[in-house]
Amino acid sequence: MYLSMANKLSLNRIKVSTSEIPPADGTCDDGYELHLMHGSHLLINNTALPTKISRWFDVSPNQRDYKQTAQDNMPEWNGNSYDFDGEDAHLFQTGSAITPMDDFTIGFALSTTPSISNGILLADSTSNQDFIRISNQEQIDIKADNQLRSIALDDTLPDETPYHIIIQRKLNVIRVFINGTLQSSTATNNATKVLDINTIGVRNSLLNDYLGTMGEVIVYSCAENAVLSAMVQRLNFVIQNM
Repeated sequence: MYLSMANKLSLNRIKVSTSEIPPADGTCDDGYELHLMHGSHLLINNTALPTKISRWFDVSPNQRDYKQTAQDNMPEWNGNSYDFDGEDAHLFQTGSAITPMDDFTIGFALSTTPSISNGILLADSTSNQDFIRISNQEQIDIKADNQLRSIALDDTLPDETPYHIIIQRKLNVIRVFINGTLQSSTATNNATKVLDINTIGVRNSLLNDYLGTMGEVIVYSCAENAVLSAMVQRLNFVIQNM
């Protein structure tokens, strides 16, 4: 549907599928922190694609939409996913901040190229102490409370093909899943303040810009198996639509 405004803003929602998130059994309903859904956004112009987006809507109960007011820094909707050009394109959070999490499960639907380097997915905009980034095609970095941990991937990330990453922290152990497959490398992080996050695409001072596309972002502040399973199912569906 479209919402007509004087400045030609438009609201574009695409129902990707019936929701697998949150899990049907109600597991961790109170830990459903953020869900930036594929195709749920506010466009600045709906006459042609690609076009800039000013807001990516959070469909979780928290309504922490992510927005951008400067057109030069807006990602673009290409009809299938959100393009981040590596040149300061980013979105920042509205509403209440995501509270620091002990256990968490965070998922991304993405498409990247071999040139990906230190691309920030989620971060704290005010410091360099909290972020998740793709260091390169073979490594994911998680920095929480100024503790940097790196996960070496079993294989290189897919090249220009949509895939999903899920990062889970449970009992201080960080694990990474690529397209649902657990990677053999793990890391231990005993930070007492885990992942303050409020920005997509850059970290503080517009550093480590993300270059690639995104399709969906989901954040849970728990690490239950039912949440992981539901997130894999959801993101499998999303990447088929990117």
